[in-house]
Amino acid sequence: MIQRNEVVLSVLGELQEATESSGLDALTRVALEVDQVLAPFQLPGTPCQDFPEWAGVDDTAHGLYPADAPGGLLPLKCKGEGNLLFDAVSMLLMGNTGLSLELQVRTVVEMVLWKRYYLSGMIDSKMMLQAVRFSLCAEESEDMLNLPVTVLEAIFDADVKASCFPGSYANMWHVYALSSVLQFNIYSIYPMFNLKIRPYFNRVIRPRTWPKDSEPLTLHIMWSGELQSEALFRPKNFVALAHTRDLTLGSPDSEQRASPTKSEELLNQDSQLSYPSLKDKYNITKRTFYRWKRQTQEHCKKSAARYEAKYFLQACYLEGKLIPLHQFKEFFPEISRSSYYNWKHELLKSGGNFSTSSSTGEISPGESTEQEAWSSPEAKQDESRPPRQCGQYVWPQPRQAGSRPCPECGAYAGS
Repeated sequence: MIQRNEVVLSVLGELQEATESSGLDALTRVALEVDQVLAPFQLPGTPCQDFPEWAGVDDTAHGLYPADAPGGLLPLKCKGEGNLLFDAVSMLLMGNTGLSLELQVRTVVEMVLWKRYYLSGMIDSKMMLQAVRFSLCAEESEDMLNLPVTVLEAIFDADVKASCFPGSYANMWHVYALSSVLQFNIYSIYPMFNLKIRPYFNRVIRPRTWPKDSEPLTLHIMWSGELQSEALFRPKNFVALAHTRDLTLGSPDSEQRASPTKSEELLNQDSQLSYPSLKDKYNITKRTFYRWKRQTQEHCKKSAARYEAKYFLQACYLEGKLIPLHQFKEFFPEISRSSYYNWKHELLKSGGNFSTSSSTGEISPGESTEQEAWSSPEAKQDESRPPRQCGQYVWPQPRQAGSRPCPECGAYAGS
C-alpha cells in the first residue's frame, strides 16, 4: 500500500503542475498518462462489510435523515478536508479513509477525459447540470435556472483544476464521475428540505459503463449540513451511510453470521406454500391461510433481526467494549430495553456465552411468539407464566403510574 500511495502522490503532483496552464489541454495530456499509471491498481469490487475504525454516528446527519430514504442505514462520523465526498466513499469501500486521495485523483482523470459526456452526452446531463446550478445556492431562483451552459462549462473547468488539490469541495458532477470510476451506483440522499430542488440531488446515480453481465452494486451517501431556517437547508458535507448489520466491533463465526440469511431462505421456501395444498390437509379457510402466511413472514423477519442484534452485543462484549443501551438502540431501535438487559446479564453471568436454549428466535417479555399470535383469545386467557424475580422487582408486570424501571434489568416494578 505504501508503494501505491507514493504513486498516487506522484501523479497528483503532475496534475497540480498542469493546472497552471490555461484551459484543460495540458491537464488532459497528463490525465491520459495518469490513467495508464493507475490502471494496474485495482479498486474494491464490493463495499466494505466491517468497520473496525468507525468513530460513531454522525448526529447531525442522523437528525436530517429523510423518511423516504432506505432503512437500516446509519451515517458515520468521518474526518477529513473539504466536504468529505471521497473520504465518505473510501469509508464505504475500505472501512477507513485510506483510499480517499486516490479516489479524488481518479475522479479528476474521469472528469477531464470524459468532459463532453458529463456536460452533454449522458442521459442525465440536464439533471446533473440543474443540480450543479442549484449547488451554487440553496433555493430555486431565476438566475440559476438561466445560467448559460458556457458559464457552467467554465465552472466545470475550474472545479476540475481545484479538485487536483486536497481539501477541495466536490460538486454533483464529482458524484457522477466517481460513480463511473467505481462502476457502482451511488444513491445520493438529500434531507427533506429545499423541496423544489431536492429531486436533483436525491436520486440514484448510475456509472457511465459497467459490466454487461452484472448489475452495479450501490453505495449510499448523504448530504449533510446546517438548517438556516425551518425550510432552508444549506449543504456542508457528505456523509457515508453504512448498513447497521456491518457496524460490528467483532464478528461471530461464519456459521452464526449465516443464521439470519438462512432464516430468510426458509421464509422464501415457506412463501411458496399454496392454499390448495393446505386447505384439505388442515381444513382451513383461505382467510386463515393468508393470515398464517403473513404472521410466519413477520415472525421470521423478527427472529432474524433479534439474532443479529443479540450476537452484535455478544461481539461487543468479547471485544471488551460492551456498548450502553442508548448506543445499542441507535443500531437496533426495534429491540426492547428488557431484551438488551436480559442479554447483557446473561453475557456477564456466563463470561460471554449464550445458552443454547435462547440462541435463536427468542422473544422478549411483552412480545408475542408465533404460537401465541395464532392462538385463540380463550387460549390466551388460560395461559400464564410465573413471574421472574430481579432483586425487589417482579416481572413481567404492567407498567404502573409513577413506577421506575429496575436499574439492572429495565423491567417495571409491580404496584
